[in-house]
Amino acid sequence: MKYIFIIIVVFSIQACKKDSPIPLSDEPNLADSVKGRVSAEINGKQEHFFVTTDTVRNKLSRFNIYFGASYPSSYNNKSVTIGGIEKNLISQRIYTLTLDTNIVQIRTNAMFYTTWNDGDVLCEVFEALESDSLNNYVMITKQNNNYEEVFGTFSLTFIKTQDCEGRHYADTLRIRNGYFHLYLK
Repeated sequence: MKYIFIIIVVFSIQACKKDSPIPLSDEPNLADSVKGRVSAEINGKQEHFFVTTDTVRNKLSRFNIYFGASYPSSYNNKSVTIGGIEKNLISQRIYTLTLDTNIVQIRTNAMFYTTWNDGDVLCEVFEALESDSLNNYVMITKQNNNYEEVFGTFSLTFIKTQDCEGRHYADTLRIRNGYFHLYLK
């Protein structure tokens, strides 16, 4: 009886553990194109994303992360950009991403947006809430081989700046407990 109780307790503890990020090996068909993974809670819902080769830009001292989800014939395509991440700074505050192509972004920035149908119509647009400096950050927690492999965490608060018919998100979007593991080769 004592052993049955111990087994039940162990299984109960395992069942209560928070979702861990999706290992890359779970998607063998993506192995050649996957450059990492991202997981985060978006307004309280845990979501996982693969980062593919065309979504990581590795510059000399900075890198960008683009991730999101596309659903065929859906109005719920979503994308997140975290750009200008400085490799040599462990913790970085997030600022609003400007869409003005005449301005060079030299600060770490972020943006969230949704698109319609096949992704060609911009729908909802969110900018980083700069005043929420406690919850707008990206942190590099580990790197290997001179930033060929990077691990980190992030948290973002966005406010809606553009709405559309059939809106999906509230005016404030909170992304918490973000985690990324990237290969920047």
